Amino acid sequence: MKKIFVDSSVIIEFQKDNVKAVSLLTNYNVEGNIFYINPIVVSEVAYILKKKLNLTIPQISDKLQEFNILAIDNNTIMRTYDYMHKYNMKPNDAMIAATCKYHQVPNILTLDDDFRQVCSNENITLLD
Repeated sequence: MKKIFVDSSVIIEFQKDNVKAVSLLTNYNVEGNIFYINPIVVSEVAYILKKKLNLTIPQISDKLQEFNILAIDNNTIMRTYDYMHKYNMKPNDAMIAATCKYHQVPNILTLDDDFRQVCSNENITLLD
């Protein structure tokens, strides 16, 4: 069983039928694996799917039902600032990495190279 945080890049590109995103989600969507997201991913995915792919809010909600949503608290925010400083990360990416670390989710499924350094240094496995 793997606990896997799914970055918005994978969810969005999956909806666009991107071959790599479809392959990643299909390969890791096996019995026992648990997919997680946080409110940042919900926001990013909802915005893009509504604005660019013209999905309705009920359609977007249905697509995100299979993911467990992890909370963001003060500890996660403080770690976010640390990652932004240490790894020169964008705030949303830093918050995703901080969420993984705080909630002990050891894997990030992403199409975004911006996670390489933080994953390598913080013992988070980058699944790409």
